[in-house]
Amino acid sequence: MEDLKEAWGEDVFETALEGLSVIDAPAPAEEARAIALMLRETLETPGARGILVTPDRNLSRRVITEMARFASRWTIPPVSPCLTRRRALS
Repeated sequence: MEDLKEAWGEDVFETALEGLSVIDAPAPAEEARAIALMLRETLETPGARGILVTPDRNLSRRVITEMARFASRWTIPPVSPCLTRRRALS
């Protein structure tokens, strides 16, 4: 840890966690809806970018489903995790 602090500064951990959110949702559908709404808000902010990183494929599918409700308001459609992975590998 001292190496990290020396290389990146004393507040390395605070900086790394800045902007992260914790959601305590009572059900998976509500968790996905909350994430989708936060991503939608980010995407509707000029110049802002958002990303969902999760190893939970079911969560990502639920978020994509929720975000599809708003797709007509975006300039870009939601993309499936499989398609994103394929593009990254090619």
